[in-house]
Amino acid sequence: MKKIVLIVLILTLCLCSCEQEPESAGDIEPVSRQVFAMDTYMTLTAYGENADEALKACEEEIHRIDALLSTGNKDSEISRINREKDAVVSEETFDLIENALGTCEESGGVFDISVYPVMKAWGFADEKYRVPSGAELKKLLTHVDYSQIRLEEGNQVCLQDPEMEIDLGGIAKGYTSDRVVQVLKDYGIEHAVVNLGGNVQTLGNKPDGSLWKIGIQDPQNEDEFLGGISGRDQAVVTSGGYQRFFEKDGETYFHIIDLKDG
Repeated sequence: MKKIVLIVLILTLCLCSCEQEPESAGDIEPVSRQVFAMDTYMTLTAYGENADEALKACEEEIHRIDALLSTGNKDSEISRINREKDAVVSEETFDLIENALGTCEESGGVFDISVYPVMKAWGFADEKYRVPSGAELKKLLTHVDYSQIRLEEGNQVCLQDPEMEIDLGGIAKGYTSDRVVQVLKDYGIEHAVVNLGGNVQTLGNKPDGSLWKIGIQDPQNEDEFLGGISGRDQAVVTSGGYQRFFEKDGETYFHIIDLKDG
């Protein structure tokens, strides 16, 4: 267990991006909207004549995607795949799973969307936290293998291992961020910041022409920043263990899983 905790603590250095408050420029005032979805609080900030209407559409898009992909929603397409093991889904979900499998391949399995049974064992799926035994984790890991996910014509997804379940949580917010930025563009917005909790994406630059500044939060002190990144039209994505975690017998465990040992 100490080895697992140390590995996860090292991964905490990836941190979690925090959006610094955007500044207004001249007579252009920002419009912001708070959204709770995908088990996190999100902040959308946009500038422009259609900002309020655009952000309302962005919130609707976020909830639409959440309903499509959430493992916590029994009616989502991901839940249906996990339940039926062989399901026809929408083209959107099919394409996202296909892209996710490409990332699994590129990472050599360090990222694997079939990790869901391990996440459930730790209690991160339903907040019923517990510390599974090494033997239990070893058994669960035999069902974590993205190569056993088969994609067929007609948007059919098949989990060849009957004990396998998938979770797109590792990429869902990134995809959602891209979709939100596209909605903003559709409404003619040229300056915006989308903060989906660890996934920060900028549209254009600030209205005054300067670059956005994205702060990197100190995981040991929520009031401090370790540094920042300046830029435009880019995403800054990190993950940290100081929001989704639990403590047991003096040890802290959080949701970043090392698939070598679970």
